[in-house]
Amino acid sequence: MKTMGMAGQLADFIEGLNFDTLPGEVVEQAKKCLLDSLGNLLAGKNSESTPKIVAIAKSHTDDPRSTIPGFGKASVEAAAFANSVMMRALDLDDGHRYAMGHPGSVLIPAALASAEACKASGREVITALTAAYEVYSRLGTVINPQSYRERGFESTGICGAVAAAALGAKLAGLDAVKTKNALGIAGLFAGGLIEYQNDGSSGKVLCPGWALSGGLRAMELARAGFTGPEWIFEGKNGFFQAFGVNPNTDYALEGLGTRHGIMDTYFKVHGCMRGLHPSVDGAIALRPHLGDSLDLLKELRVRTTPFVKRLDRPFPSTAEAAQGNLRFVLAVALKHGKVNHETLGCSLLDEKIEKIADRIAVALDDECIRYVSENPSHWGAAEVELLTSKGELFREWVPLATGEPERPLGWDGLEAKFEELVAKTDFALHSHRLVQAVRNFESPASIEEIFEIFGTAR
Repeated sequence: MKTMGMAGQLADFIEGLNFDTLPGEVVEQAKKCLLDSLGNLLAGKNSESTPKIVAIAKSHTDDPRSTIPGFGKASVEAAAFANSVMMRALDLDDGHRYAMGHPGSVLIPAALASAEACKASGREVITALTAAYEVYSRLGTVINPQSYRERGFESTGICGAVAAAALGAKLAGLDAVKTKNALGIAGLFAGGLIEYQNDGSSGKVLCPGWALSGGLRAMELARAGFTGPEWIFEGKNGFFQAFGVNPNTDYALEGLGTRHGIMDTYFKVHGCMRGLHPSVDGAIALRPHLGDSLDLLKELRVRTTPFVKRLDRPFPSTAEAAQGNLRFVLAVALKHGKVNHETLGCSLLDEKIEKIADRIAVALDDECIRYVSENPSHWGAAEVELLTSKGELFREWVPLATGEPERPLGWDGLEAKFEELVAKTDFALHSHRLVQAVRNFESPASIEEIFEIFGTAR
């Protein structure tokens, strides 16, 4: 039976995707996403959210088939949810600047938990991830940046749920009709708002797990015979109408099968909201002009757009709020030269950080606003100016952050990031093995080795 509508055409693509026909660069990119996500997951084991989510997950042990690294096993959905919280906790997980949000923290934990339960191969996981990132990137690009910026929808939740359904369907071997139904069911109940950004509450770390739970359940419902709308995306009361603002629906299918959305994934080097990264890159690039002392700092000025300016907020009181606070993050970058979970955490009670933040000014800039209107995917663009007490003025223009495809990290950068993330965890001794297992993920033994290592630490 031939499917119809956008959901049906996406389902046909998902069913027909085959590892042997994937371009080598796509396979490599999927493995990069996997390595980056694993580093975040293992480092996130030490976050303050972990004991709470693990306690909940461990209450779901009626069918313990999937591992929470260092904590034993739980049900597929519970383990995936817990792992997603840990993966998102440090705000260093991958993202997609066109589609917005963070596909990896939804899709990687769902893939690993499902693969362990059904004993999928590394090749099957790579293929399913490629399909799922494709769905995420296409849906998100149709509705964004307006959906996120103007309406406050969280792409990680709304696009992630449908992408997780695609992932589950591919790993489960569903045909195109049932895959279409899984996409449709997931689309019906997808949701997520970014209101948590305004008070630093827990929505950021919960959103990926909520999305993958919905997506995996949609797949199970479709496998059992439940149906989803044929026109879930483009219908009068469908996904694009609900979440979009004049959505560009052409992109949903344009070039399907010839270009791959996973290739546009970015990787983070700073543990804060992506919209802040160009400003942080600029501040760190200018930091050497201060020498060994911040006493030379007279003022740091950030000239940018309303999208970034909205994150100029009062001093934060929680780690989640700190990750989205522009002047706080810049003060941390100037003092420590890096922005991560440790430097953010120790700075919350640091009076010196407040004093540095008082010397940071954020202003709207007409030229920057004009630039972003012409390049809407460069939504974090900023010009950073450093004025020293000697009267010197230095400038750094940063339209795109480090880690974007135009400014890639590459394997060396990602492996260095992974090593740093894992260094202070129970998995540090296994770091090299994990890197090699991911680099050779398509070989049969690699995925089994990763699950073996997951069970070693306590």
